[in-house]
Amino acid sequence: VMNAAWDVCTPVASENTLPCHDRVGYNKILDNAKPLSDPDGRHFLSFSYLRLGLGLMERENFMEFERFVKRMHGEAVLDLQV
Repeated sequence: VMNAAWDVCTPVASENTLPCHDRVGYNKILDNAKPLSDPDGRHFLSFSYLRLGLGLMERENFMEFERFVKRMHGEAVLDLQV
């Protein structure tokens, strides 16, 4: 659906359906939001992060979330493990 929308120049917005607090999940979102292999540079128009909760406020989880947000905004982030 996403590729079909992009093929006809329709902006795509998305959101997470499940809570996400780990790098694997965030990387999957980033891969969908900004596909590196896309020669046309297509990307999501917007992304809504749902399920903000107490689990996100735990130190390690919040550090991963901060890293994710920076990468969504195109900032270069070191790939250090928490």
